[in-house]
Amino acid sequence: MENDNAETQLRELERAEAAPYLEYRVSKWWAPGFALWFGFLVAALDYVWATRGEGGPARSIVVVGIMIILAVTLGMGIRWYQHYNGTWPAFFGNKPPEITRAYARYSIGVAILVPVIIAVAYFAPWWASGLVTFGLVFVQLHRYSRFYDAAAAAAKARLG
Repeated sequence: MENDNAETQLRELERAEAAPYLEYRVSKWWAPGFALWFGFLVAALDYVWATRGEGGPARSIVVVGIMIILAVTLGMGIRWYQHYNGTWPAFFGNKPPEITRAYARYSIGVAILVPVIIAVAYFAPWWASGLVTFGLVFVQLHRYSRFYDAAAAAAKARLG
């Protein structure tokens, strides 16, 4: 009897620990929003790199202004997403193994995308690197959302 109670408490503890990962609502706007943000970031950085030495101080002021706008919009986007969900699942720490696998797939995708985006930025014009980055990041985030949803459903089923 006491053993059943301990198992029940352990199961409840595991469910509570997993809750921020399993009750996480994904907005339909987060993938295109963040992809657009990353596209602008890469285009702006590529523009700075491609036009170095041109334009003088006026160009520098414009570029710094763009970077400030990007930083503020990133902060606003993250803050809104935290408010939207009421929580922010931690990338590190205790989480269901199903979610760990989804995070691993995401990390592998990022590790593949970064050198591809760098190569595109090196060989393509700044505006093309922004468009390609938008497309690649959107696909990566959309696929990650699908993997995460499936992982959360599997964890919910396992935890009861």
